[in-house]
Amino acid sequence: MRARLIAALVLAPLVGAPSAHAKFPRRANFPAAMAPLPGGGLVYGELTTGRIWKLSRTGHRSRHPIVRIRHIASQGLQGVLGLVVDRKGRVVADWTGTDGKIHVARVAPGKRRAVWNPGQDGQEANGGRLAFGKDGRLIVTVGDRDHSIQPGPTGPLGPAFPGFSGGIYSVSPNGPATQTPTTLAPGFFNPFGLAVTPSGDVWATDNAITPEGDLIARVHDGTAEPFAYMDHTAPSGLAAIDDHTLAVCGYVSRRLDRFTVAADGTAHVSGPPIAPDCTIGLIRLSDGRLAYATENAIYVTRP
Repeated sequence: MRARLIAALVLAPLVGAPSAHAKFPRRANFPAAMAPLPGGGLVYGELTTGRIWKLSRTGHRSRHPIVRIRHIASQGLQGVLGLVVDRKGRVVADWTGTDGKIHVARVAPGKRRAVWNPGQDGQEANGGRLAFGKDGRLIVTVGDRDHSIQPGPTGPLGPAFPGFSGGIYSVSPNGPATQTPTTLAPGFFNPFGLAVTPSGDVWATDNAITPEGDLIARVHDGTAEPFAYMDHTAPSGLAAIDDHTLAVCGYVSRRLDRFTVAADGTAHVSGPPIAPDCTIGLIRLSDGRLAYATENAIYVTRP
């Protein structure tokens, strides 16, 4: 998650003081991937090192990484992109490898076991967010990887949504790496926000390059409709506070916004930001708090 967003970072102000709502700050090295644990703790992965750590509910970090993924490709928007933990405590990660491929695999505890191979990666727009659906299947976001992009006189050009080659997919967490995924919604450019509401609705955000702006959409019946465009925030994280309220982290906006689901099924920003300093990741913890990340720290707040 960096090249296009890193370019935006050059134009963005530096991260300020932690939100007044934050319960604890925990220093971390580019914790782009996070996943909740029972009891209010979490695991997080460092984008470029492949190290995955455990944090307690109060912010105490494990003495050693629970695992380190080797052979990480970390140029542009590459690295450890997504994490999820199943009910048995098994950690599944999504990352880009030095072999030029995107990997989705169970990485801890025990020996690594591949779950699905989404194919070749790109220097950007890889997607990589993970979640479990209400049906127990693993949901994976995969980006366009610039397959649909053409150079233009003032910058890259691409089709309008849903004309990109990325998408939202589901796979069996216990299936072979060669399994055929179910397409939940096609047409995304870089879906780097993914959340499942308590009732099972799947939502995604897309860091788009079209003039309409970024996208927030409910994934339903094989498509992403209805949907709404957002101001260009470069969404880097999405969490479901409840069935009708979402939180969006923005790499360019550098804030954590609240979105309300309207009667027509679209979601729109509502009220002031929850926090002013969210940039690279967001999850809802098992105790209802939100954990959000900057390039060098993780904070926790009540929504």
